[in-house]
Order: sequence, then structure tokens, then C-alpha cells
Amino acid sequence: MLDIASTLQVLKNTSNGIYDDFKVKFLYHTNKIEGSTFSLPEIITLLKENFVSGDHSWDDIIETKNSLHLFDYIVEDYQSPLTAFKLREYHQLLKQYTTDADHGFAGVFKKIPNMIIGPAGKRIAVEQPHEVPEKMDYLLGKYNERQMTLQDMAAFHLEFETIHPFQDGNGRIGRFLLLKQCLACNQDPICIHSESAQSYRNALQLSRVEKSIEPLVEVFQSAQTNFNADFPLIYDIRKNYEQEVRDIMAAEKAVQQERTPERGI
Repeated sequence: MLDIASTLQVLKNTSNGIYDDFKVKFLYHTNKIEGSTFSLPEIITLLKENFVSGDHSWDDIIETKNSLHLFDYIVEDYQSPLTAFKLREYHQLLKQYTTDADHGFAGVFKKIPNMIIGPAGKRIAVEQPHEVPEKMDYLLGKYNERQMTLQDMAAFHLEFETIHPFQDGNGRIGRFLLLKQCLACNQDPICIHSESAQSYRNALQLSRVEKSIEPLVEVFQSAQTNFNADFPLIYDIRKNYEQEVRDIMAAEKAVQQERTPERGI
């Protein structure tokens, strides 16, 4: 079966509607989890017509617009090693032109302490700003993205969200990283439905308390099952159109090589 990353890259550059369908639904759910007021039709209008419909805050509009571009970048950039610089770049792309950017919080690790408000209003302690660089270096060096299991992804996600390295946007960046890791490891993407937000938060907290990633793994497994049910055409293309997709990839590569000028020695 064709790998998921190649499939999405070809769909991204081919008129089909399938890529955009996945893109807007992924963004609708991940942003909704963080309180975005955009409906699915409103995100589609923003993508297709570059027009904002509905009543939304400035930051919600800008972050939704930014997330459309960040999604594409992740799909193209999934093979790049995940470094602290790359992580801050993703955050900069998500937060540019927002109020957080005006305050100097975009693309940098947090400057003042923050915390997580968990289930039932419980306050969850996270790392202090001065601890973040060392903690993130350790976390980023701990895993080889190309060899991560679902359990590794859950452990990474739990630790990332517990460090909470940015002033804001940690949840969305964390779920974008899950997408990147799934593409790098050829795993079905993890798209957590906004309707499952409470189960997701409960699993994060339960995994912290019990020091076991299994509650979070179960949520991720459910999300992967939902992916194949929600996007059957992507599965069908991976299974039944492998040669056609590879032919398109070869043609695109040939065109790129023709456009690249030869350099003399």
C-alpha cells in the first residue's frame, strides 16, 4: 500500500478535492478543541474564497488562516528533523500577526509561567520558562521520528503538553506534530474530533496521574480508526491507485529537474 505522506503530497498538487476535505476537517477539529468559533463551512469559505464569514475574534481569524498554511507546510516538510528551531518555526507560522505576536510570544519559548486548566477545573503544573530549553532538547533527542510507534507518539505528546513550551498554542502545535510524526512513520493520521475533546483531555490527565500512556494510546487508536472511516477515498487511493500516484510523482520530479538550472563546476 502507498505511504500516507506521498499520497497526501500528490493529492495536494492535483485537482481532486480530497486533500482539502481532509485539511479543513483536521483544522476544524483541532482549532475547535481550543475554542475556535469557525464552523466547517466557514473554514471552507476561508480556504476557497479567502473570505471571512461569521463573527469571530481577530486572533481566531488570523490563527485559522495561519493554520491553513501551516498544514500545507507540515505535509511538505514532514521529513525534516524536528529540532527546537523547527518547532519554533511552526509556532511562528501559527501565531504570526496575532496579539501573541504583538507581545513577542510568537516563535519563541514561553517567557512567563503558565499552567493547564484540566478536567473539572483542576490546575495542572507545567515546566517553568527557564526549564523549557533543556527539557525540549531532551525530548526532541529522545525519539527517531521515522521509527516512532503509536506508543512513542503518545509518550511524546504527553511530555510535550506537560512541558507546555509556548505561552499559547501548545495544543495545536502538539497535534500538528502528531500529524508530522504519522506522516514520517507512515501511520494513519491522528485527527482528534472536537466531539472527543473531553475524552482526549481526560486521557492526557489520566496518563499523567497513572504514569501510563495507555489511556492516550486508546484515544489515538480511535482517532486513526475514525480517519479511515471519515476519508475512505484516501484509503482507496493508497490501496488501489499506487502505480498512478507513483507515475504522477515521477512526472513531477522530472519537471522539477528540468526547471533546475545546472551549475558549472
